[in-house]
Amino acid sequence: MTSEVINKINTISDVRQDFFLGLGAMGDAPVPEIVKFRAGSLLKDVIDRMKLKILCLVSPTDPSCSNALIDIRQLKYYAYSGVNIEKIS
Repeated sequence: MTSEVINKINTISDVRQDFFLGLGAMGDAPVPEIVKFRAGSLLKDVIDRMKLKILCLVSPTDPSCSNALIDIRQLKYYAYSGVNIEKIS
């Protein structure tokens, strides 16, 4: 690989990372709507799981309380995991 190819890969990676973090392209101001949008799916999952747990406490025989993967009635906690990717130059 030549240094030109490496530089192009790094540039593409920087633009992708900025977009993913809600930053504008090439040093523009951050876009808070993108950051909120990216967090929305996690928040929705947390709220949906809480609603399901409440439903199953009130109505344990509801069919949505048990599926092939997990029995929410027996679930004590649900853990999320993440990785912080920081750019090291």
